[in-house]
Amino acid sequence: MQTGILLFSGGKDCILALEKARRTVRVARLLHLHTTLPEPSPHTENAVLRAAIVQALGLPCDEVRLERGREREILVDFLRSTPGEVLVAADIFLEAHRVWWEEVCARAGKALLEPLWGRATAVWARQWGRYGISFVIVGLNPQRVPPTWLGRVVGPAERSEFLEAARRYGFDPCGENGEFHTMALSARSFRFSIVWKSPAGKFHRPFRSPGSSAGAQRPPFIDGTTTQEPFAQNAWASGPAIRFSNPPRSRRTVCKGQISWILLLCKLRFVR
Repeated sequence: MQTGILLFSGGKDCILALEKARRTVRVARLLHLHTTLPEPSPHTENAVLRAAIVQALGLPCDEVRLERGREREILVDFLRSTPGEVLVAADIFLEAHRVWWEEVCARAGKALLEPLWGRATAVWARQWGRYGISFVIVGLNPQRVPPTWLGRVVGPAERSEFLEAARRYGFDPCGENGEFHTMALSARSFRFSIVWKSPAGKFHRPFRSPGSSAGAQRPPFIDGTTTQEPFAQNAWASGPAIRFSNPPRSRRTVCKGQISWILLLCKLRFVR
């Protein structure tokens, strides 16, 4: 089986891509990018919560800081020097993203695997339950998604309500058009789940383009970070906002445990 590197934001889509990729690729490490986009990334800014997700996955995570105008060069150099034959990404239908990564991987000598590519986002949204994925919404476009969803957890109990809101307001249920951003709290691949406690008060900050006036926004997007520190970090200080919980064991784990006990009993009986 080939070894893979997962493009890691901490969001639900990259976790779902990880679950799917593991059928054919042994994902050995994570790669988080500090991009050069004019708007700060809710994934990068929520560093404390992202670190908790890395711990839950139990995989090493490399963080690469890109420089404007040298993005491809920096990524190609990094991928060439990193073990692994496959780069795993979580694009669903954004063709420009896929083409860009194909070019980078071709120059770096890696194969690109897009396990979520080409299927309707509603199909993937219905599989959150199958893979035990729950998440918190850490950023949203208030013109597309009701602001009341900012900071809310979407788990088994909230899933149908969230999908109904996506249908009613017309936003993509996976946020593939950038309507909202998430951080995962649980998944089948997690060694433990993360319990999120929303902090009191509002932590909304408009995203502004460089050189714009204080009132100008590009795009009309609010996220769960303060202007000083990440949302999760701020909440941690007033919290704790993040704590860990052992999830129920899967049937496969239970079966392995039962088999181990049976073998041990047989061995003891044979010794007697």
